[in-house]
Order: sequence, then C-alpha cells, then structure tokens
Amino acid sequence: MGNLKRAFKIFQDSIAMQLNQSERNWLQIAFTINQIGLLYLKSRSYKKALSYLLESLNIAKKCENTNQRLIANYFNNIGLCYLKLSNYEKALKYINQSHELRKQIFKGNHPDILDSLNSLGLFYSDLNEKNLALKYFDQLIQNREKLNEENNLFKANLLNNIGCYLLKCGNTKQAIEYLQKSYQKRKFVSEKNLKIIAESANNIGVCYQYLNDKEKSIQYLNQSHSIFQKYEQDFHFIYATSLSNLGQHYQEFGDYQKAQESLKEFQCGAIIVNKLK
Repeated sequence: MGNLKRAFKIFQDSIAMQLNQSERNWLQIAFTINQIGLLYLKSRSYKKALSYLLESLNIAKKCENTNQRLIANYFNNIGLCYLKLSNYEKALKYINQSHELRKQIFKGNHPDILDSLNSLGLFYSDLNEKNLALKYFDQLIQNREKLNEENNLFKANLLNNIGCYLLKCGNTKQAIEYLQKSYQKRKFVSEKNLKIIAESANNIGVCYQYLNDKEKSIQYLNQSHSIFQKYEQDFHFIYATSLSNLGQHYQEFGDYQKAQESLKEFQCGAIIVNKLK
C-alpha cells in the first residue's frame, strides 16, 4: 500500500508540474493520467480508474501527433476496467477496438498482439464462455516459444493467466506447466515484487491440492502465506485467497487445528477490510 501511495504522489506531482508549464505536452499529460488510472485499477478502485483512463484517451485523441500504439493501449486498459466492473458490452467494445488497431500496426506474434489475445481470453473466461476463451488462450499457447524466449514480467503474467484458465477448465497438469514457467520468470525478473511471486506460489499450491499431492501443495501454499506475512502489512485480496486455500488444504488432509487457525486469521483480516471500505 505504501508503494502505491508513493506512486500516486509521483504521478500527481508530475501532472501539476506539466500543467504549470507555458507549453503543455498534452500527450505526456494523457500518458501520466493513464498511469494514475492503472494505479487505481491495480488498487481495485475501478470507478476511479475508469474516469482517469477515459480522460487520458480523450486527451490523446485530440493530439495531432498521437501515437496509434498508445491509443490501442488505452483502449485495452479501458476494456479491462469495464470487465472488472462487469460491463461486458463496453468491455468487449474497447478490447476489440484495441485488438483491431494493433493488428493494423503490428504483424505476427508481436507482444501487443499477444496482449490483446490475453485480454480477449480473460473477457470470455469471465463470461464462462469456455470455447471462446480457449480459442484465444490457444493462440497464446501456440506462441509459447515466443512467451518463453525472454524473462520479462509481461510474458510471465501471460503464462500465469493461461495456467489459471487451464486450471479453471480442469486441465490441472497442463496448468501446472504454465504456472511453473510463470513462477520462474517472475522470480527472475521481479525479485523485489514478492506479491506476484506469492500469487504464483498460491496458484501452484492450489493445482497440487486438486491433484491430492499433499507435500507439494503445502510447500507452495506455505511459501505464499509466509511471503505475504512478511511483505504486506495490509490485508488484501490475494493474501485472503492464500489463507483460504491454506485452510482448505489443512481441512482436506485432516489437520483441523491448523485449518481453524488459518480460517481465524482469514476472518480477522476480512473484518479489517470491511471496516476500511
């Protein structure tokens, strides 16, 4: 939470400085506003995020020297925000606009194209349209060599999304394959961002739980839990999920005392979250 507050302040100070200049760079201002929107999206304040993301798009569209790639990115961000707000009609509209524009700009398996495929996969997955979601995630899977080429966070996140979707479809063994690749990439490129490493460990732990592999399940779920205990002072969604999964693991394997301890910690955190809302 502290890092987010610092990031908000940096971008807000940046906008104030840019607006005070005699010659304003509106394209840069639009970019900064978009970054604030993404921060709100990350912090799950979706309505605030949407207002900033729409404002950044409107400003960028009016600029004569607008970069079309940037516009496509803004479309995609707005679409994902509408998806979080369950406004599926507008979500699909903006994600498709982004995808079509990106196809005009880039060819083949460019990262921006892969990002659009990921967004479309997430959209249809959210609607439980398994066949359509799989259509887009399959295209990502076909580009697995491209995804494995470099150890960057963008590709690590795509691999994670594919793995989570395969898990949702019941293809647990293949899900582990993608989640493990994502986990290794995240550890390589983002050593200091322990939150996403903990998220990966949690996802893998859930997979092994479904496979009734007690030893590996508890190994990864405990790793996720211990990271969050050290890293996050604030109780948040992924930490809550980690605690819930850990409690479920202990319950399924008959360790009811530890299950109760995890559930109690989960409930205490949930009370704190509700008070902050």
